[in-house]
Amino acid sequence: LNQGVNAESSRTKQIVEPIAMLESYSKADKALIDMSSNPKLARWYEDKAFVEGMGQTMAQTLIYGNASVNPETINGLATRYNDLSHESVHDNGGSGSDLTSIYVVQWGENKVHLIYPKGSPNMGIESKDLGEDTVVDDNGKEYQAYRTHFKVYYGLVIKREDCVQRICNIKTSGTSNTFNEDLLIKAINNLPFEGEGAVIYCNKTIKTQMDIAAKDKTNVNYSSKEIWGKSVTTFRGIPVRRVDAILDTESQVT
Repeated sequence: LNQGVNAESSRTKQIVEPIAMLESYSKADKALIDMSSNPKLARWYEDKAFVEGMGQTMAQTLIYGNASVNPETINGLATRYNDLSHESVHDNGGSGSDLTSIYVVQWGENKVHLIYPKGSPNMGIESKDLGEDTVVDDNGKEYQAYRTHFKVYYGLVIKREDCVQRICNIKTSGTSNTFNEDLLIKAINNLPFEGEGAVIYCNKTIKTQMDIAAKDKTNVNYSSKEIWGKSVTTFRGIPVRRVDAILDTESQVT
């Protein structure tokens, strides 16, 4: 009583993150599309393949992108969390070239999120039907085709480094230094805000191990719940998502 308190203020650091542009054109032979029973659907299937390919490229970049090697891309999670001295990097103990990683990411405005250029329509995702056009084949000969232009802008922002946890050096073959559940528990407990908004990302190899463990009723860490109408494996309530871009052949993190 009758005394003041010291003034305090938060401390922040400004960081500039790059935004990558991923662009592609689809072209479908006009004669082939026109002779189909449903031309609109046939063209949609052609465009869908390009969209899937761009999605795979984007996922690969968000994991392994390295701006120092390729200035046109962004730094992905594996590039940012690639040192065992980092508090958010946990060593599973494996060595060699048959290694993989698990990432636990907390999504949110003040945690981890993607960005796109200010003022971009549709959150940086663009698709434009260019209609019929004359294109050139691999032999330099012209033909008529329907073309669609796709463009995606995206960048990765990590506002708090502890909102991402990486478990690395997980062996994908043999019986030693395979996935250790205890490390995943440790990684989750390292998250701020009690892990709110977290998602676990792993590849097919690790996801299969988790799904097998989840079917064992005596395993209290795993469960399965419905998210958006689909059954999803969870670990201590955190959904597990499969990302095929995460390799089984990562180099050892030291």
